Amino acid sequence: MWKKSKTPGTRAKIDYIPGWRNIRWMIYPENKYDTCGYTAACMLLYYYHKEPGKLFEKVVPAEFFGKEGKLLTEGYTLQDKLIQYASINSSWGWSVAKVLNLFFEEYHIPAKAHFGLFRLGAYRKLKAGTPVILFGNLPRHKEDLNDVKNRLNHAVLAYGLQYNSSKIPQFIVHYGWKNRAYNVLTNAIIGSYCYITAKE
Repeated sequence: MWKKSKTPGTRAKIDYIPGWRNIRWMIYPENKYDTCGYTAACMLLYYYHKEPGKLFEKVVPAEFFGKEGKLLTEGYTLQDKLIQYASINSSWGWSVAKVLNLFFEEYHIPAKAHFGLFRLGAYRKLKAGTPVILFGNLPRHKEDLNDVKNRLNHAVLAYGLQYNSSKIPQFIVHYGWKNRAYNVLTNAIIGSYCYITAKE
């Protein structure tokens, strides 16, 4: 079921996926060297790991956890493992889906990654309660708007939708950077997206 709420001080309605707090407050390996697609993929895998029974049990292998049972953020991390499958750090929906499927095959995880183009399919997945990695030309986080460029090509993990008076839903996303866990995408150009299902 969706978690529905109102944004304080606004009339906007917000729909979150189940377990959305596990994304917003997630500890994850740092996005570095333009690895944003694989940072988001790492976060997506960890979301399913922390939501047992949603698709499959314990999707992240034990080797990527430290002694306290927390996901490794230094040394050889889950993100490093995903990048090993890829030829370059940059990515889009198809390339991240391919890497995730190689990961599932190696670790015998009964899951499958898919990709699609543009935003309509991503809306549908989120409405069904499925987190989605979005790739495209996005506005910078609201606290970074004094940067030289106010837009960037980036991958983010979407975990909700906000409905304003225009009735056009806007994605609620984690930017994959420290202190950038909540942002409502406006004027985003979505080129592709990626999501995970149980393997049939």
